[in-house]
Amino acid sequence: MRGRTMRIVFLLAGFALFFVNGLFATGTKEAPKKEIVVAVCQANLESAFPQAERIGAINRAKELGYTVLNLVAEGDASKQASQIENAISKKVAAVVCWPVDTKAIVASVNACKEAGIPYIALSRMPADLTNITAAAVVDNFGAATIMTAAINDYKTKMGWSTIKVIELVGDLGDQNAKERTQGYQAEAKRLGFTTVAQVPTEWNAQKANEGLVAALNANPDAQAVYIPSDYLWPATQSALKSVGKLFSNKNEPAKHIFAVAMDGDPNGLQALRDGYLDINVNQDPIMLGQLAMDLARKGIEKQSIPNTMVPVENVPITVANADTPTFWGNVFKK
Repeated sequence: MRGRTMRIVFLLAGFALFFVNGLFATGTKEAPKKEIVVAVCQANLESAFPQAERIGAINRAKELGYTVLNLVAEGDASKQASQIENAISKKVAAVVCWPVDTKAIVASVNACKEAGIPYIALSRMPADLTNITAAAVVDNFGAATIMTAAINDYKTKMGWSTIKVIELVGDLGDQNAKERTQGYQAEAKRLGFTTVAQVPTEWNAQKANEGLVAALNANPDAQAVYIPSDYLWPATQSALKSVGKLFSNKNEPAKHIFAVAMDGDPNGLQALRDGYLDINVNQDPIMLGQLAMDLARKGIEKQSIPNTMVPVENVPITVANADTPTFWGNVFKK
């Protein structure tokens, strides 16, 4: 009888130990992680630059374990405002945005601030920067300095006291375009250039083409063209060709019009190889997208961001280094 009683006691003790262990196991089980969603809002995906920004942002988000809500406004500021309003209602963790309209986007920036959602400016800045969390930017003044220095070196090489330049101007409602023309004009004045024409483009390829054709016809002795984005290179190339002034620096250097641009997109790199462009500036949009997502992480985690405006590095590109495999224009074409 006593032996039977002892067996029952041992069995009960075993059940108790099993039950306690089960409680502890249940208590230590990790709760599922909350999904972190970041809205990536872009004005359009018409050119390689915003497409590459998107790739950079998405890839970095995957590394961080975030989910990306992809929003493309197709050039419509009202649509972009509605997209961001909807993202706020879904309680996204952060908004990364390349806006359609730098003034119109300010209302969305303020709405993010009110909702406690970090707003990270991507490449193109809102007209009012008061309520942004941070910005991933390009160094436009630095790029303009590299480009004008190349024009000046060419002027010196040719033994000219000045050089006659046609400047293409982007949409001055865009901070990037404003800084690129301000950077050019300041350096052109310092270096003694003669700007024979300023062609407003509003980042419109057709307007750029028509304006440049008119400027070239009015100034047949123009010696250089300043192009504030590779986006405008196809329009520039077409304009030069239509007035009989598209000559490679490889084949017909005496007739070649010296040309400089920035971005380093696939078209720009090919134009360097072909001898139509003389210098370009690599402003890596893949890195911009990655940087914007890193800044979003800091905003989500409420980390301190000492400098609100964080730039990517400018790298001069010539025909000698145009095939560098890490340049985004070479990565993207693959």
